[in-house]
Formats: sequence, C-alpha cells, structure tokens
Amino acid sequence: MSTLTPQRVALVGGGSGGIGQAVVLRLAADGHAVAVHYAGSQSTADGLVAAVLAKGGHAIAVGGDIADETAMEAAFDAVEEAFGGIDVVVNTAGIMALGPIADYDIEAFDRIIRTNVRGTFVISQQAARPVRPGGAVINFSTSVTRTQFPGYGPYTHAPSSTGAPASQNCSPTRPVCNPNTPRPPRRSTGSDPPAARNDCARDTL
Repeated sequence: MSTLTPQRVALVGGGSGGIGQAVVLRLAADGHAVAVHYAGSQSTADGLVAAVLAKGGHAIAVGGDIADETAMEAAFDAVEEAFGGIDVVVNTAGIMALGPIADYDIEAFDRIIRTNVRGTFVISQQAARPVRPGGAVINFSTSVTRTQFPGYGPYTHAPSSTGAPASQNCSPTRPVCNPNTPRPPRRSTGSDPPAARNDCARDTL
C-alpha cells in the first residue's frame, strides 16, 4: 500500500457484499481510500480490498459487529490510523429476513432491529465524532416502507425507525447526514453483470 494519504477517505459499513460492495468499488474508482467493513466474512472483505489495490487504489478491511459500539469504535480508530482521517461514512449493513407478521419468529425480528436500527445508530454516533468537516454520513434504508410486498412486514418496521432521525440530529457543525432509500432488489438470476451493481451505487451516492 502506498504511504501517500489520499485526498478523501471512506468507511463503508457492510461493505463486503451486495450494495456495499458496489459502493466500495464506486468510491475507489472515484479516488477515495476505502475501508471495507465486514461482520462475518473476512475473506470476502479481503478479496474486495485486493481488487481495489490491484487497480492502484487504497483499501483496508475492518471487522466488527455494527451494533457493538466498542467494536465499531475500534474499526473507526483503525481507519484513522491507516489513512489519517475519515471524510465519508456509508452504512449499507442490514438484515432482511422476510415472513408474515402473524407467525414471524420474534428472535429473528430482534436480530433485524439490532442490526438495522441499533447498528444504524451506533455507526452514525461513531461517525459524528471523527468525520472531518465537509464530510458526509449516508445510511441506506429502503423504499418498501411506502409500498406493499408479501412477507416484508417485519423488515419494514426497522427502516421506518432510521434515516430521518439521523439526518436531523447527526451534528450541527460536522458532517452532512443523509438517508438513502433504494428500491428493493429484483430476484437475481446469477447472470447480472458487475456494471448493474455499480449502477446502483452511482445512482444513489
């Protein structure tokens, strides 16, 4: 890795897969140094870091439970130590376990709330302190709170609790805090080109 400090640094929560991976690749292509956060699969995050480095970018992987404030504080510290600061935080981490409300497993609902609500608060709280002036905090939510899809009832209870509160109360002087509500993904056929995933990141950042 180069010892030169890039102009801007981004931390992507849940950056090792899905929308997060597309966000990482887009930010890296735009010249950001990127920290790829992962909760479970370090090997996936390391592979994404390797892909960014292979294209001449700057990247590291940082792990931790996004709903654990101690783990996330350590992740933010690791990014600041590696790159000298943080300018952008994008949180794409989330759980989408679907099912009808009538017989939904309450423990599964607790996991959704822990990751999607508590995790959003924790990463916003951590970001409000170190993100440099002129930076941004972006929390991904969902547009399905305003639509009807079978089985989405338990999941939509979590996004409706996030986004606007963070954007209103993140910090009066520090970063701009923005909620982002992409439409739900269509069922993948396994043949979607990488460009399709990158289009999502380009359109929503």
